Amino acid sequence: MARLQPAAGTASACAGHVGEPAPMPSVLAQAALEGRQSGDLRTVVGILDADPKDRLAAALARLGRAFMARDS
Repeated sequence: MARLQPAAGTASACAGHVGEPAPMPSVLAQAALEGRQSGDLRTVVGILDADPKDRLAAALARLGRAFMARDS
């Protein structure tokens, strides 16, 4: 039986080694997914604040807080 391989140019969803957990998605990817699923800006901002070293996520969190302040 032939083994299935990922299509050329696509990343495999598997981890690098057997038994190794798959890597966590980035904070930006998690926030984007949450925004699409729930649409709750407060939750998305909380996710973006989770990584203090990610400057882009911090800037997007500040922008989100500005929108929340404007809408309240």
